[in-house]
Amino acid sequence: MKTIRLQFVLALAVVLALVLAACGGGDDEQAPTAAPTARATTAPVATVAPTATPIPVPTGQIRFAVSTLLTQDTVPNVTSMRRYLDPMYDYIMGTTVEGKPDTTNGFITAFQVSPDGKSWTLKVRDNVLYHNGDKASSADVKYTVNYYIADPRIAGAGELKALLASMDTPDATTVIANLNSANLFFHINFLAIGNMTGYLQPKTYGEAKGDVEFRKSPVGSGPFKFKENKIGESISYEAQDRHWYYGVPRFKSVQYMVVPEEASRVALLRTRAAEVVEASRNSAPGLKTDNYKLFTKEGAYVAYVNLHQQWQEGNPLGNADVRRAMSLAIDRKTLVDTFLKGLGKPTIDYPVVDWDIAYKEHAVPAFDLTRAKALMAQAGFASGFEIDAYVTPYQALPEGQEIMEAILVAWGQIGIKATRIPTDLPTYLTRWNARTFTKPTVGGVLNIAKRPIATVLAQGTQLKSAVSHIAEDALLQTIIPQYAGALNNDDYIKFGQQVQDRIVDQAIIPALFESGEVYATANDPRFYGWILSKRAYSINANYLAAGK
Repeated sequence: MKTIRLQFVLALAVVLALVLAACGGGDDEQAPTAAPTARATTAPVATVAPTATPIPVPTGQIRFAVSTLLTQDTVPNVTSMRRYLDPMYDYIMGTTVEGKPDTTNGFITAFQVSPDGKSWTLKVRDNVLYHNGDKASSADVKYTVNYYIADPRIAGAGELKALLASMDTPDATTVIANLNSANLFFHINFLAIGNMTGYLQPKTYGEAKGDVEFRKSPVGSGPFKFKENKIGESISYEAQDRHWYYGVPRFKSVQYMVVPEEASRVALLRTRAAEVVEASRNSAPGLKTDNYKLFTKEGAYVAYVNLHQQWQEGNPLGNADVRRAMSLAIDRKTLVDTFLKGLGKPTIDYPVVDWDIAYKEHAVPAFDLTRAKALMAQAGFASGFEIDAYVTPYQALPEGQEIMEAILVAWGQIGIKATRIPTDLPTYLTRWNARTFTKPTVGGVLNIAKRPIATVLAQGTQLKSAVSHIAEDALLQTIIPQYAGALNNDDYIKFGQQVQDRIVDQAIIPALFESGEVYATANDPRFYGWILSKRAYSINANYLAAGK
């Protein structure tokens, strides 16, 4: 049998199969001090009772003011976001702040892949409790996966369902996943860099409550327990007594507040009504001058726009020359310089990004209205056409709606006349997934998290669905499964670059720029060590709230 090479997944299947990570304590233990040398004496020695180490007690609160919390759904899915769910849930498989799998801070302690890549054995820890007191077990992993693949809204759920032949739980700490075909990325679904399946869900409680009641009173195993959810306003948590990994949380409560207007968020910081606020590149210099601390998740995102239903007969967006014209009409450098204050990088590379070994950089085309108009004429649309344009706020890009407006103005110069449809993201996603747009439609600016290793987005499970919702490109549908099923470096890189070459050449999904995520805090020692991490959509809030 041919040996499968696993090095392109950072040798995880080889290395982590041999590692049984420690269950992980909450607080680091101090090294014992040496006992003093005994001295002879004739005088009686008074004994002194040892001073008891005080038990840590959570105090105070930490309040995040952010531009959006999407639907504020308390069940992980496509319309929820890790930014506010992290305090309540543990990941099935942990992730380091660099975005690599970590068996110390997730439910999985080790995993092993069979030589043929079709069987995965996962070992889980036995000391994790849910907030209602139930003990987590392997059955919860199976429950979480089945819950995920049953959700038609999540891109990739159907492909994962087809990949998974069966999932067995021979005992409380063992999960065996049997796949219909070899796949070296199965574990990505459990990571903070993959899909929402990464959050561990409670089987017994979830089945007893049902979806509706669970959303009202959700239960996880993270360092903070659910307290209150005011849709459109805030979501609040309170500290649990002790977490198996984070120990005793530093703060008594955590609250995420929805504050769309940046001026209002900054005002909350200045009046001490919020400890952490999402900031734009525009406000960052002033906040720094005023002695607030700035924390940035550098190069974490790629912004792009969607050109919908390119397969639809008569849709001008189905013409590659039209799409190329639209791309050339976007002055990416000016967008970065104007709206991001230079804190970004123009790019046309998406979805294979520079954290993936299959990445190949493509030159960003120069802004060229003359060439764009010529391509429109060549495609038969010299007089232009009309589009519907969804202008949607998206996480980690508070400037996104302004940028979309600027792009629509630019497209107007080549004859594309837009009817603007300002809307929230869930509404836009619902219409996108329904695939029922009746006229040429664009949407954005969307901001997708880059992944530091090969992930679901970087191979077939989600990429195929994402592309299919935009364009039914026959060549891509042939290449993507080969990319997803590659079992060695050479094939993975070859097919990955073919995917990206096709997307860029045909301007199927026009990327705009890379950007970071900026937060401002008070000048407070409690925040000094904060690293926002490279976990997708997570800002590592538990470092602040749980103190680790």
